[in-house]
Amino acid sequence: MCPLTNELLTPFGNTYSIVTNNSGETLVIQEERLVVGDKNLNFRLIVRENPIAGWTAVWINKTTIATGSNNGILLIDTETSKIIQQINLHLGKSAWQFTSTQSLYFDGTDKLYCGINSGLFIADIKNFEKYLTPPKVYLEGTEWYNVSPVIKGNNYKLKTGKWSVSFSVF
Repeated sequence: MCPLTNELLTPFGNTYSIVTNNSGETLVIQEERLVVGDKNLNFRLIVRENPIAGWTAVWINKTTIATGSNNGILLIDTETSKIIQQINLHLGKSAWQFTSTQSLYFDGTDKLYCGINSGLFIADIKNFEKYLTPPKVYLEGTEWYNVSPVIKGNNYKLKTGKWSVSFSVF
């Protein structure tokens, strides 16, 4: 056995997924890199994401992959390296967050089977389009320490000194 190494793949890197398509291209997720290689194993970088690029991936078509990453399920165009779609709050903030997808299977039509720590889910990738707009971020709470701001509309006036603020958003 000999390791496959090049400028993008390291001999001792954690390799999470290896998937080929009908054209003979090979997708590899290793550490923080998602790379695609041609039939001659000439690889090009598609995504670099820390701490890891993903755990699993599946080809949707000749140029599109779905990957389960720390930022949800990503649909990525392998020719442009652009993220086409991202889904991570499909069922609301208290339900599955798509951030720990362990396995993916595409049925060849529109159904993406997603295996996660809490079970098996089926996502219809046609419906991903309605999630193109990033969710709005709302301020849930604010706590001020060692200061009492004067609030006028959306403006906060603070005294000079040692103070801090913590806030939570959704």
